[in-house]
Amino acid sequence: MVRREGEGVKTGAVSLTLIPNTGSVGCALIDLMRRVTPKGAAKPWRTRENIDFIDRVAGAGVPRDEIEAYIRGCSEVVEAREEQAIYWTVRQLFTSPTMDWWRGRVADRAHRAELKTQYELDTAARDAREAMAREGRREAAKSTPADLGIRRETADLRAAVVNRARGQELAAGLLDRLRGGSSASLGCPACSVQVAVGDSSCPACGAQIIDDRGVRRVGLRGV
Repeated sequence: MVRREGEGVKTGAVSLTLIPNTGSVGCALIDLMRRVTPKGAAKPWRTRENIDFIDRVAGAGVPRDEIEAYIRGCSEVVEAREEQAIYWTVRQLFTSPTMDWWRGRVADRAHRAELKTQYELDTAARDAREAMAREGRREAAKSTPADLGIRRETADLRAAVVNRARGQELAAGLLDRLRGGSSASLGCPACSVQVAVGDSSCPACGAQIIDDRGVRRVGLRGV
């Protein structure tokens, strides 16, 4: 049987009793690789060569938790079929130049996952804002009928006040003409309703009327 890269076949395995440093980081991380081996890939063997590959990376100052995250990320890349299962080997993952390629694939996958998470959060926030806006419109719609009812109930009263003011205006204008007056009415400075010359105050709002000379009107008391 041909041995490929010192792993993946039984003939490449070395008994742990023959390896003096079986408690090394490399040995422990190979165990992790075996546990997370993706479907269709061969589990790496604990050979002296494979252990040395990982120990050299750890010895270069790469923290163990970072190496563990890298191994799990590589497994996800293979599981997602972004890389062929035959390349799931210690040599591929922990020697140059292929290690740099794997690190790039893991980083790219993590970035895409981050963008997806951010998109989902943004979508959830937008949906929440739209739900609040819809609730506000529903609450506003509930109060609208009551407002319309009040306006309908007071419509007759407002019309009566306006009609009364117009009636008084016409009557006062007629009286003024009978008296020989030159001007039948004057606009109220407060509400713009036409006030007859014979009135000292606005029949609509009650404002005091001042004539063109700046003199306060006295009404019909002198008639």
